[in-house]
Amino acid sequence: MIRRKLEEHHLTHVTKMIPITHESSIKTKYFNIEFFTTTHSIPDSFGMAIKTPNGTIVETGDFKFDLTPIGPVANMGKMAAIGNEGVTLLLSDSTNALVPGFSASESVVDEALGEIFAENTTSRIILATFASNIYRLTHIVETCKENNRKIVVFGRSMNTSIEIAKECGYIKDRDIFISSDEANRMEPSKVCLLCTGSQGEPLAALSRIANGNDRNITLMKDDTVIFSSSPIPGNAMSINRIINKLYLKGAKVYTNTSEYDVHTSGHAKQEELKLLLRLIRPKYFIMETKAI
Repeated sequence: MIRRKLEEHHLTHVTKMIPITHESSIKTKYFNIEFFTTTHSIPDSFGMAIKTPNGTIVETGDFKFDLTPIGPVANMGKMAAIGNEGVTLLLSDSTNALVPGFSASESVVDEALGEIFAENTTSRIILATFASNIYRLTHIVETCKENNRKIVVFGRSMNTSIEIAKECGYIKDRDIFISSDEANRMEPSKVCLLCTGSQGEPLAALSRIANGNDRNITLMKDDTVIFSSSPIPGNAMSINRIINKLYLKGAKVYTNTSEYDVHTSGHAKQEELKLLLRLIRPKYFIMETKAI
């Protein structure tokens, strides 16, 4: 994903990429950097322990604790071992610092999506989610396979993520993907449209479909639309406008609710942040702030 971003901005000629694993170690004159596996919506996420002459700095990156993840579980043992050695400063995720409890497991989302697919066996399903959430995309593919549905991908970033997931082996079934022309010739019950636009972006695929502006797909009266996401602050009004248009055209819409957990955050909530503090036990703690 990083390589694709560099290619988009024509920066591959000035950047040397060195792949790392959880076992990697980088030594410089003053720093010794090691890595530990974390759980996030993007695969291969790591935290860093940076050992300096003035103490150890731990940087978690965006993370959560998920005991039943779709991908690998966070390496709490290594985090505890780093904490036992002594940590001077912890830098950590703050996105959900004001939200109590634990974040829901990604496997719960998998179950909820499976229930919705099972309840809507006769209609076409349109599913919008974050293109960067590779794990979500992989279990959407599996859910479609289990329910005998083919997938049409809409949106440039979604197509890019699907291609990356195929290249890296996260998605192995390539025959499940079809073109929009093929989808239009199939029974609606055999099709799932996977698209961008879960945040109500005006130029994204879901917005075009809701507005009737897409050249390839026309919204059907009995379509089932799933927003497998939560509104990013500032986007609620745009999302509600799209939902209203979908309802007015006869579509059935699912959003993330207590009844259907069709999305979970990739960021730790309060109890997970407390657990991290117990594992790392830093002398100083700074939370990263997120601009809205």
